[in-house]
Amino acid sequence: MDVYRMASMRDEFERVASNLNLHFNVEVQNWSAPDSSAEVDINLEKPVAPIPQSLEDMPRLMDIVTDLWSTGDVVGYLYQLLCDNHGGQRVGFALPVIEEILFLIELKETVNRMEIAK
Repeated sequence: MDVYRMASMRDEFERVASNLNLHFNVEVQNWSAPDSSAEVDINLEKPVAPIPQSLEDMPRLMDIVTDLWSTGDVVGYLYQLLCDNHGGQRVGFALPVIEEILFLIELKETVNRMEIAK
C-alpha cells in the first residue's frame, strides 16, 4: 500500500484496499497516512474507538488462542480470523494484528513439525 502512496497511484491504491477488506479481515487502508490519534467515522463525524493494535488488546481472542494452543486446532482458528466471512462489513484487524496472527500460525506449525519429528 505504501508503494501506491509513494507512486501517487490513488485509484490503484483504493481498488486494492477495497479488495483486501472484501476477502481478508484487515482494516481498510486510507489514502492519507494513518494518524495515531482517535479515529473519526467520516459518515458520523464523531470519534470512534481506536482499532486494537495487538492481539493482547482483544482478551476474548487471546483466551481462545490460549485455550486452543495445546489442545485444539489453533492454526485453523487463526486462519479463520484472517479470512473475512462478513462481506467486508467488519472494520478488520490492524496490520500489526495481522502480522501477529501470521507469526503465531508459523510458530505453531513449526512446533507441530518438531513434535512429529521426535
